[in-house]
Amino acid sequence: MSEDGGTAESMDALARTVDRLRSERDGLREAMRNRAVIEQAKGMMAERLSTDPEEAFGHLVELSTRSNVKVVELAAAIVARRQPELPDARGVAPDEPPDIPSTADSLAVTALPVDPTALRTELRLIGTRISAATSFDELAGSITVATAAWPAPANVIVMLLEGDGALRLVGAAGLSVTSRSQWDRLPPIENVPIVAAVRKRAPVFLFDMEAMSQQYPVVADRPHEALVAMPLTSGDAVIGALEVTWPEPVKMDESKRSQLLWLAGPAARRCEELAARPESFTGTSLSEDSVDVGLASIFMSALSAPAVLLAPRFGDDGRVVDFDAERANKAASTVATTAAGGPARLLTALPDVGSRLLFPAFAETLSDGKPRQLGDVAVTTTRRGRERTYHVDVRASRVWNRVLVTWTVVPEATQRHEALLLAEEAFGTGAFSLNLETAESHWTPGMYRITGLDPAKGVPPPDAIAALIHPEDQATLLADANGLRSGNTLRRELRGTGALEGRYFIVEIRADRTADGEVSLIRGACRDVTRFHRLRTRLRRERVSAAASRGERDKLRGIATEMLRPLSAHGTTAGFDITGHLRHGSNAAARCWYDVMALPPGGVALVLGEVNGDDPTAAMLLLRHAAIAYALAGWDPGDGVAAANTLFASLAPERTATMTMARLDDGSPTVTWVTAGRSAPVVVQEGRAAPPASGSLGLPLGASRSASYPSNETRLGRGDQILMYTDGLLGADGRARPFDALCEAATRRSADEVDRALREGRADPIGSDAGLLLARRRA
Repeated sequence: MSEDGGTAESMDALARTVDRLRSERDGLREAMRNRAVIEQAKGMMAERLSTDPEEAFGHLVELSTRSNVKVVELAAAIVARRQPELPDARGVAPDEPPDIPSTADSLAVTALPVDPTALRTELRLIGTRISAATSFDELAGSITVATAAWPAPANVIVMLLEGDGALRLVGAAGLSVTSRSQWDRLPPIENVPIVAAVRKRAPVFLFDMEAMSQQYPVVADRPHEALVAMPLTSGDAVIGALEVTWPEPVKMDESKRSQLLWLAGPAARRCEELAARPESFTGTSLSEDSVDVGLASIFMSALSAPAVLLAPRFGDDGRVVDFDAERANKAASTVATTAAGGPARLLTALPDVGSRLLFPAFAETLSDGKPRQLGDVAVTTTRRGRERTYHVDVRASRVWNRVLVTWTVVPEATQRHEALLLAEEAFGTGAFSLNLETAESHWTPGMYRITGLDPAKGVPPPDAIAALIHPEDQATLLADANGLRSGNTLRRELRGTGALEGRYFIVEIRADRTADGEVSLIRGACRDVTRFHRLRTRLRRERVSAAASRGERDKLRGIATEMLRPLSAHGTTAGFDITGHLRHGSNAAARCWYDVMALPPGGVALVLGEVNGDDPTAAMLLLRHAAIAYALAGWDPGDGVAAANTLFASLAPERTATMTMARLDDGSPTVTWVTAGRSAPVVVQEGRAAPPASGSLGLPLGASRSASYPSNETRLGRGDQILMYTDGLLGADGRARPFDALCEAATRRSADEVDRALREGRADPIGSDAGLLLARRRA
């Protein structure tokens, strides 16, 4: 046999030996796991058959042979007859985490049926293996053998909760080396099923990949089709989590879900036992002593600031309802206990700020492990019947399943200092001091801000400060400095120079004096008033400009008043008494006008009009002066109105106007009139208003360039009168019959009395500017 052949045979023999030894090792481990349940079944049969354990074991083997059931499974079934029943999972939602308690008490069970089933036998056997596991990996591997109620899981991971809220991988079955390294430590991030199970203290069932991707997108790329994450609890505390995954879709009814949840009970108990063994777990122990005394209490005692370790108090639904002050250092001992000496509760000690601010922050820290810092919290406490309010900065950090809270009281001087700094920034102020004995100077941040100097370079020397003040103002300051020795306050406005050229400041200085009356300390405040100075200068200039503008405006107003004043020839002209009246709206006679002009050799021309539209003054003056020219030229009223229409339509094409032109001849009772619009004159005979004067009415001026305006004649007897008015009176606001009111008022003796009668009526028909002309034939 060659040397190479001998080496190959030796390697094969070594490999076979290793396989045999590995098989024997696995068999021994399996036997050790099963031994406990077999021994328990032997004791039960010995008691029932009144025989010794060895004879009872022989009966057990004989029964296994006849029933073709493994001895260990038969032993588990016998033991199961006296074991509690698996929990009921009613109320568990199929595709989302159920909101049910998951503490050890919630997994309490009742009596198992007398006839054992394969599932219950297998679960009891798995529970026994979990209790006998010597490592976390063995614990995880014990769960992978279950196949009676669901397919064999692909992966089982066991994670324990650490002080900062992270989950540490301590045991796994089915994970590759790469995956195991990736899951070594899981921060308390959101959207991870196993983290959600710990936060909500409730199991997470995911049997739908679509729902899994929507609820937990972080795990959507993992190679599994079903997942169950269960919290591991010890009393009220969550110590870790167990996750089971399958590569194929799995369906579980409520009964099977509850059976799977039952495994979390023995797994949690065994995890707690293994974690307490330094030789089986390299991490930190989960015992209560190590949480409170071993680390937290020692750390708290070293703190000079008050510190309290808060233990959460859970309600029936598994949610945090309050916090108990479990431990406190010396600085916080008075607030961590009640008057009776018991531990204080957060919501009882601080019902207002505790429920409104502190409790939500502490609950979030307990849930996600992220520290919280709350600044300037107003806390009101009552001691010996006296209330006192403190302002504190609170910090909260998670330590295992507790919350460590520390705080520092904010001194009143600090609170005021912050307010003063805010006031400096808001109003452009700063403060300074100079100790004349030590030559030390101090500036507040506001001084650096308003001067534009670098705070990192410190307070500039006195020469540099003096160089920023205008020389004339320096001399004024030195001349007034003697007043500080007598206790006076020095207040001056200073001009800047150099880098502060164009800037203005108000400075107020006071001095502290020694017993000898010498100035020892100078304190002062400075305010940048550049903006106000510029506003003051601008205001002064605007006042001068406004005064000049007022004079110019008054001059223009006088000119406009003269231009708008009606031409009047009141009296006994042509045998008529003629009066006019203008009612001014918002534009003061800028819309309506009237004129009374004497005509040679004896007669009177009357013109009354109104221009429509916005800003009518210019158009009104244009039309008015044209009408005056046509009347004084001796034109017939019809020709004058027609000419005025042509002019107005050409020069003001976007406007319309109404106008009445009349002529009274000396010694004649006839009134010749033309109206462009709808305002036919009102005739009053024998003291009573007659129907409107008969005649033709033309289109408003500007409506058509080719419009014609025929003349009309009305004969008046002695004492009769005729009233001409603008169209605005017929468009009265809130009056259904404005013309009737006009006719009733037309019987008065003058235009002013007509207007007064309209105002005193039940409804004033005049809505805005209006004009009236009244001509009365003398008796």
